[in-house]
Amino acid sequence: MFIRDHMAVSAGWLGSLGASLDKFGDSALVGPVSNDISGRQRTSFYSDNMEQLNNVSKGLSVMNKGRYRRVTRIISNLFIINKGLFLELGGFDERFALESYEDDDLCYRALQAGCRLYVAEDCFVQYVAPPPLVKEVPNWYALQLGRNRAIAWDNLTEALFNWKQPVTVSLCMIVTSTASHVRTNS
Repeated sequence: MFIRDHMAVSAGWLGSLGASLDKFGDSALVGPVSNDISGRQRTSFYSDNMEQLNNVSKGLSVMNKGRYRRVTRIISNLFIINKGLFLELGGFDERFALESYEDDDLCYRALQAGCRLYVAEDCFVQYVAPPPLVKEVPNWYALQLGRNRAIAWDNLTEALFNWKQPVTVSLCMIVTSTASHVRTNS
């Protein structure tokens, strides 16, 4: 489990993520839905305090019980991964310094290894904006993002969004006819 210090969680969040990791044998990373983040994990829910957070989480858990969405990108604010797979993938690439692209890189390597990524739609955690990391440099995050973007090949995030997932839909139809057709002449 990886969790950043600016995430607020409620009762049941870990069980939901763990259940999805266990449910799908090909899953690499599983993340929750959250507010104020990018990508397919983003939701519009928000809470002002722990009581509201627990209520929002409980409502989503009931409404979306057992629902998971396959995605090509999981944000590193909070996710669960099998430890053996994490080590097999080589962990986080340490060339990516704080705060960006380390998650995209890990997701890309997991997809290349034939694994899948899932969002547990019945798990909500709240992103709480952290204080500036470097107060003396107000645009520190934008500068860091630019440095890590330069390390990433081409546009790593775009590559994840454009990743073609194999089609997994199948259909089996058994059709029988029991009605006899009677033709009448008028």
